[in-house]
Amino acid sequence: MAGCCYAAPFCRKGLNMKKTPKVSPGRTITVLWIMFVLYLSLLIRIILFKDAPLYNLLGGIGLFPRTVSPVPMASTLEMIQGGMDSGRLLENIIGNIVLFVPLGLMLPVLTKLRPGQVLLFGSAFSLVLEILQFGLAIGSSDVDDLVYNTCGAWLGISLTCYIRRQVGAAKALMVITVTVAICGLLGVAVLYRTHSSLFKLHRNAVIIESRQQNAEANNKNSLHSL
Repeated sequence: MAGCCYAAPFCRKGLNMKKTPKVSPGRTITVLWIMFVLYLSLLIRIILFKDAPLYNLLGGIGLFPRTVSPVPMASTLEMIQGGMDSGRLLENIIGNIVLFVPLGLMLPVLTKLRPGQVLLFGSAFSLVLEILQFGLAIGSSDVDDLVYNTCGAWLGISLTCYIRRQVGAAKALMVITVTVAICGLLGVAVLYRTHSSLFKLHRNAVIIESRQQNAEANNKNSLHSL
């Protein structure tokens, strides 16, 4: 018995030595900040410069008419009554919501803002993007987008609060960082699959497409002239 008692402390030390080293919260915060900056860059790309290639992001400025839809849900109802394809309609609604979920998920962890302040920031940021779309003539400004974006930020905030309640504030940082990393990679993969033009780097691809379209148009014109 005495031998077991003397050996117990050494056994405990051995077990402690086998524990995996903890990741520094400072490093995790740094990684999360990097992901937040990348997220904002992609968000701005999708909302403001989705119609311009990467090699010429400012090329789309002034190409679209300035339109404003200030009545809530008016444009959504118009799309439904106009017979818009259900897939495109859901993509527009769900896409606008999902785009702002990471903001509500990460911002409460990265800053000392309260949930209400984060929600206000998300709404204000969405409003700024809508104003820029109107001012730069690069898309339509729609209050529905503002509503959906705010809902997305609220969902992100709610998810952060839920994670904190389940695992505690200490582990929440790591859980949120891993969640954002995994969901971010999946989101980029889906975007690349469905909207590859967002990632188009080489100008020749656009030139080839335009040449093909011109050739098809010329062939149609020649057939009509026969």
